[in-house]
Amino acid sequence: MSTQINYWWQSAYMSAILEFDPVRVSYRIDQAVRVIEERMKMPLQQGSAEHQALEDARLGIAMMKATITERPI
Repeated sequence: MSTQINYWWQSAYMSAILEFDPVRVSYRIDQAVRVIEERMKMPLQQGSAEHQALEDARLGIAMMKATITERPI
């Protein structure tokens, strides 16, 4: 995964990835999901670099959510 931000929605995604405060991470993930879903509603060329970046981000978020639900409280 590249840490370079190429698309407007990636800043929210990077904020979620880089958030280490367990209290704030869910909020950051929710923000990232919202902006990614917003971008997915716009025209997007299938197979483009941005399309692949969005798919990678969606997978990353799913993995983060799975990790959060596995943490003991």
